[in-house]
Amino acid sequence: MSTGNRLACFDAAVLNLYRRREDCVLRRTDGSGRLETPRWTLKFRVVPGEMLMLPERELWRLEPSESAHWYSFLVAEYEHGAAWFSETEPGDAPERPWA
Repeated sequence: MSTGNRLACFDAAVLNLYRRREDCVLRRTDGSGRLETPRWTLKFRVVPGEMLMLPERELWRLEPSESAHWYSFLVAEYEHGAAWFSETEPGDAPERPWA
């Protein structure tokens, strides 16, 4: 987990913690999502199978306990996937609350 070029894939259950918090905003479209907390914001892709994908480097700004929470839901990592993440933009509908 030392390179910023990896694309990390997480089980969407990682978001359950934030759904319960009143100080968090969780929004999505069919292909992307956004989690806002008072201290940081993460943007991610929503992929089939209830998975979230984002460049691993995005997690570096989180506090250690937050980062540990995310990594406890890690499903896979893909070398050099961050380039794919930044190059492609899904054609999405307007954002809506995460149900």
